[in-house]
Amino acid sequence: MYVTKYPGVFELDFGASIWRYMDLSKFEALLERRALFFCRSDRFDDRFEGSYPSGAAIEAALPQMIADAASDPSLRERIQGAKQAINWRKQIREAVLVSCWHINDHESAAMWKQYVPSNKGISIRSTVRRLTDALKCPEEVHVGNVQYRDYDGASFPSMNVFHPFMSKRKSFECERELRAIIFDKSRFAGMSGTWPVTKCDNGIYAAVDLELLVGEVRVVPGAPDDLRVHVASVCAKYGLKRDPKQSRLDDAPLY
Repeated sequence: MYVTKYPGVFELDFGASIWRYMDLSKFEALLERRALFFCRSDRFDDRFEGSYPSGAAIEAALPQMIADAASDPSLRERIQGAKQAINWRKQIREAVLVSCWHINDHESAAMWKQYVPSNKGISIRSTVRRLTDALKCPEEVHVGNVQYRDYDGASFPSMNVFHPFMSKRKSFECERELRAIIFDKSRFAGMSGTWPVTKCDNGIYAAVDLELLVGEVRVVPGAPDDLRVHVASVCAKYGLKRDPKQSRLDDAPLY
């Protein structure tokens, strides 16, 4: 279920159009399970997922703390606490589960190339309001726009634990990303450093109302007509009442 918490972290425009680009296997899994996949944040390719800008990173301050401890032994306990907090920040990435969407009024040629390189896939067009209304899972789901920041010397507006997962480096600004996030407490042991549950999966599926979520289905640019027919048969098989459309990037140019 969608929850409204932490307004300084999760900011969004309910009327904004959002897109999800995926290959056919992921689309069929979405329809068959009637659920969105939320991926563990530590499984993403970007090594900076869940990390902190240098102005908020404990690791950035740790070398000076160690140097100061040479003349002030009382700082050694603080250093141990700092190291424990660093491990805590790394571990929490396994408990933060993410579904990523692209904010745009139009299709993105770049997103097609990045997420459907096989030329056998689709995009779902939705809105933020459709997404939040469609979430039917028991888990609390936070939704907001990713903030793009300069990680050199910068900090976060607050110490809210979700900031590292709702922030990315400016190099990724072209993604215009919206995120839905689940914090699965059963995966996180906190400062104790012991794990109550060991999970080797890549994430979880969260139940959604497909008719609410899916506004349009479009097939990849350049796809033959039989791919659109196949996607239509998949929609019919799982009861999604949508007529897949060809990508608008295939529109004929005018002169």
